[in-house]
This record gives sequence, structure tokens and C-alpha cells, in this order.
Amino acid sequence: MTKLIGKILGKSQVMEQHAAHFLKQAFDEFLVAEYPDTVLGSLIKLSIGLEIFIKKDLEEINPCLIHAKVDWNKLRQIFVAANQFPNRKKKRLYIIQKFSALPQDLGKTVDFSIAIALFPYFKRVPNRITKDLKELREYRNGLFHWEAASRESFRLSKQALRLLEWILAFIEKKIGWWLGGELNVIDPMGDKRKLLRKLKESIRSENLFNVQRRIFKHSSNYQACISMGGILKGWKNIPKALVFKQACPACNFQEVLLYEGGSKRDGRWEERHIFGLCKRCDFAFSDKEYDAIKPKDYPTLNSVFVELSNVSTTSK
Repeated sequence: MTKLIGKILGKSQVMEQHAAHFLKQAFDEFLVAEYPDTVLGSLIKLSIGLEIFIKKDLEEINPCLIHAKVDWNKLRQIFVAANQFPNRKKKRLYIIQKFSALPQDLGKTVDFSIAIALFPYFKRVPNRITKDLKELREYRNGLFHWEAASRESFRLSKQALRLLEWILAFIEKKIGWWLGGELNVIDPMGDKRKLLRKLKESIRSENLFNVQRRIFKHSSNYQACISMGGILKGWKNIPKALVFKQACPACNFQEVLLYEGGSKRDGRWEERHIFGLCKRCDFAFSDKEYDAIKPKDYPTLNSVFVELSNVSTTSK
């Protein structure tokens, strides 16, 4: 737990920052992280939240598990000996006994990598999650020390999604969803967990995954109100834009502007795409993204644009 002292409405307040606060921020940012840099921000907060949560859980079992002065050589020796016991309970008791005998430093906690290695001995953690936790920790540390290897944003997002799913299910099982606790901070109404499940359905395609997050971002009433002010001022003027009478995927407004874009050489398209822009909420999408989210029996965005262009030309 971290304490922050600051002034709110002119009055000094002490604010406690628990693991749940970092997990909430990570969750909120992850759901609308449409660009790689915003994905990174959510991953850093997710890693901090998970580290605090796991260490706090180990401390509740026995404080020596996070305050013992232990290095990896000593930890491996303890694990080798503990694994000789067939009974899970005896393994735990042996590890606690050995950690209790080590020098303690109440001003510090063990390295996150050691906490990750300890956690599956005391809680049931899938191997895939343990691997994701290790990789997330290594990547976060690499970012802080300018040594992070190049990674694909989509792969990082998949790992984050698995970890968010796991930690939310873990908290529900630990305290029960009806008891609140951390869930009252992270997702009090359960709406974000619904969005996470919907996002998981889009995991098969990076285009689909990213456009779904933009839909989440632009579907808020606040975003719609801000953009509506722009419409009234008349700044949304795109040359040769066509009006597509189709519901916006984000806010359900019944008009979307379509226009051509890409690169030309000698007046000819080298790379041509059709782009859409909602007149109300500013949600923008490409033909590839629209074709990924549309129902199978709907026409492609390019064919819609061609048909609307022909109608527009004929009417003139």
C-alpha cells in the first residue's frame, strides 16, 4: 500500500493507493488502448498492480515470505527440498519454515520474480499465467532500464488480457463477487468485465481487436457530447465525402461519412483505402477494420463506396 498526501478542494487528504487502484487504471486504459504507446502505459500499471497484489497475498499467509533476505540460489535449494514432499500442504509448511529461519528485512520486500515463483506453491495458478507474469515483469524492467527487446503490441495485449481475466477471477473466488472489496474499486458494476469478454471474442484478428477497443473508447456519452459540439461548429468538412446511412459501430448514430484515402502517383492510386468517420462521436475506421467487424452478409465498405459514388454521379 502506498500513501499519497495532497490537497483536494483546498483540504489536505491522505489517499491510500492499493493494488486495486493500479489494476483499475490498467483495466480502464487497456480497454481503450488503440495505439502501442497507450498499451505500454496500461501494461506498466498492470505489472505494478499485480506485484503489489501478489506480495500482499503472500504477506497475509506469512510475512516472512516477502521480507526474508533470499537470493535465487537459496530459493532453488528450498524448492528442490520442498518438492520431495508429495503433499502440497507439507511443501508450503517447509517453505515457510525455511523462510522464517532466514534474516528478515521489514523495510524491503523480495524481488517480484521470487514472489512469482513462490505464489503457485500457495495458490493455484495456471502455468500459462505464471509464464505471462514472468514475461510481463521482464518486459517492464526492460522498459525502465532501456533494455526491453522489441515486442509486438498485439502479443503484449493478448498477455494482458489473459492476466486481467485471471486476476479478476482470482479476486472473485477469493472474496466472492457479492462482497465487493477490490472489485468495488476495479469494476463495481461488472460492465468492464463484460467489455473484456467482448474484446476476447475479437482476439483472432489484430485489426478486429484494435477496432473493438476504439469502439469502446468512442461509445461513451462524454465523447459523443464533445464531438457533437464540433458538428454544430461545422468543422467536420471532408471534401467529396459520401453519407452512408449505416449505424456507427460505437454510438449507433445513423450516418457515417465515407471518403477515399491513400497514396497516388501521376494521378493514379498506388494504395487506396476507404475510410469512415462518424458525424457524432468521431469514431474513425478503415475498410479493413469495417470488413472485419461487419456481419458476413453485409457488403464490403469499398463496394458501398462505389455504389454511393454512382448514385451521387447519377443524381447530378
